Amino acid sequence: MADTQKTNPDASFRSDEDRKGLFSKLAVRSDKWPFFGGLAAVLVTLGVKFLIGGVYSSGKALQLIEALRDSSLYFGAAVATASATILALMLTLLGLSRQADSEFDNWVYQTINRIALISTISLCGAVALLMVLSMPIGEFEKIPENWFVAMYYVLVVFVALLAGFVITAVLMLFNAIRYVIMLITPGDEI
Repeated sequence: MADTQKTNPDASFRSDEDRKGLFSKLAVRSDKWPFFGGLAAVLVTLGVKFLIGGVYSSGKALQLIEALRDSSLYFGAAVATASATILALMLTLLGLSRQADSEFDNWVYQTINRIALISTISLCGAVALLMVLSMPIGEFEKIPENWFVAMYYVLVVFVALLAGFVITAVLMLFNAIRYVIMLITPGDEI
């Protein structure tokens, strides 16, 4: 039957050999690009924040924390929303995979598991970021002088990591969706 599918261009679906060639060409099943995308997001975020310059005094650090606080609150809420949505999409994708006529290999389920794990980490990280940002940071008394400097750098790294996690999850989700579409779409390549 596989031989007739290779020779018959009107076959309703591609054979496993055709899929392997297609996937190696498009690198759909590779997780390295989503992780490179996440790493690029972390590096860009850290690069922009550290281009501001070194923070040497607690007064300047407190001003930078206040400036970072507003945008980080919005960012944390957006990450929490996106992560929760991605987790819901993973449930939908699992339902689709159970109802589809095509059989999915372990890669689909492993990718869904990785996306769910990364989204869960992002969601928990976003909630932790929102909790840290809800503290009245400028109102603390008897705090060591370098505490504000350390807090600024912790917040910057936290935001950068969350950006990397979200971008990685979205790119992995994109690869999984492309792969599922290629499996269930009859006829020509997409």
